[in-house]
Amino acid sequence: MKNLIPKICFILGLIAVLLLLTAALGTRFGLYSYHKAFILLRISVYVGLITVVISLISLIFIRYHIVITVFGLILGLLAAGITLNNYRIAKTVPHINDITTDTSNPPLYDKIVSLRINAENKIEYGGPAVAKKQNAGYPDIKTLFFKMKEIDAFNKALKIAKASGWEIISANNNVNVGRIEAIATSFWFGFKDDILIRVTEDENGTKIDMRSKSRVGGGDFGVNAKRIRKFMKEFSS
Repeated sequence: MKNLIPKICFILGLIAVLLLLTAALGTRFGLYSYHKAFILLRISVYVGLITVVISLISLIFIRYHIVITVFGLILGLLAAGITLNNYRIAKTVPHINDITTDTSNPPLYDKIVSLRINAENKIEYGGPAVAKKQNAGYPDIKTLFFKMKEIDAFNKALKIAKASGWEIISANNNVNVGRIEAIATSFWFGFKDDILIRVTEDENGTKIDMRSKSRVGGGDFGVNAKRIRKFMKEFSS
């Protein structure tokens, strides 16, 4: 039994991590829906926590095959910690999936519309209810104004979009208004978020608006707001 417990710790930790990876990669490659993936994530958390408890008991009372036990402990902490941290983030941000710098006149998707036919979330903006939640949770996300020519602003925005690794769907610069539509795909789960950047000539220069919307999920774990903040920071630098 003394030999067995450290091995159990390691095996359970390994199972927890494998469940975590299976949940992510299975969704990315279309093997099952993200709803089933989230079930696997919860199981991964439970297995990870059990691993942590058994590992700690083993380290305190048994003290045998410590290296194997520590590996099991690390795997358990990794599997449980990643998912629990995401749940923690979800509790601290608004439960919305559509973020824009202009909540009264949000940029409207065009070329991306046909690519969202099977999307779980509707492409239409949620209106005042969503705007209220966003303004409360992300009061800093607003339209930005720059004293530069519209064409220069458009080219800079397009350069940043390409450097961000997004899939550029459309980049059109018409008279006084430029529009860039793109798709961002998350690394692990392969979740797709649709991005729209609107560059408009203003009497004092140019104003930049941006919208980022998830195709699935009621909430976005703050990802869309983070993306807009990062873009605006890079544009402002």
